[in-house]
Amino acid sequence: MGSEIEKIKDENENLRNINELRSDLITMSAHQLRTSLTSIKWVIKMFLDNDFGTLSDEQKEYMQKMFDSNERMVGVVNEMLAINHSEDLESSYNLESSNIIEVIQSVVSDYMSESKKKGIGIDISELDTSLPDVYIDKEKIRIVIQNLVDNSLKYSKEGDTVKISATQHDDMVEVSVIDHGIGINEKDKENIFNKSLRTESAKNKESVGSGLGLYISKKFVETHRGTIWFESTEDEGSQFHFTVPLAT
Repeated sequence: MGSEIEKIKDENENLRNINELRSDLITMSAHQLRTSLTSIKWVIKMFLDNDFGTLSDEQKEYMQKMFDSNERMVGVVNEMLAINHSEDLESSYNLESSNIIEVIQSVVSDYMSESKKKGIGIDISELDTSLPDVYIDKEKIRIVIQNLVDNSLKYSKEGDTVKISATQHDDMVEVSVIDHGIGINEKDKENIFNKSLRTESAKNKESVGSGLGLYISKKFVETHRGTIWFESTEDEGSQFHFTVPLAT
């Protein structure tokens, strides 16, 4: 009996190792693909903005088709990464004492080019740089922040500003992402964190993605024993907040 139990344990360990290898390969490949696609995206955008000279109407039409196709591919890659991470077991979370401000600043740095091209500001002036460390899986919380910032930029208009803050409340740190974009209508609010929901406003915006971002974000935050919630008014904007625990 003992040998059978050991055999099962060994098989489970082998399966765990295979699954971790698969996950790592998907993540590495997807990140490399996303980096290349993002570079191509902004080169095409420079052509569309006449940075290399004026294009003919026909050339602009083809460039726009290339840009839209690239956008769809970036969306697919982002969702592939999110799904891959969401399938990780809780035991595979790499929890460690981390500086949440550094994670936020890293995400903001990734979005600076996009925000400038769209004419949308990102305000991090109210980040409390004296915050103590939090106990998180940095990659998964990074994805949560990316999802919230990405949505805010996607659904804001030129001239708007997305505000990001982080403050301590007892033994938790609260991160907030606030925009003045299209907001969420009352009909969609109840199911906003459901898998594959895209709000009517988002559909009308003709954005890329299937709506997995908030579902994944909720799963990641709750696994950290945190909470995620929002306040939103249609045509006025949204505020998304989540908490993660302090490192002890």
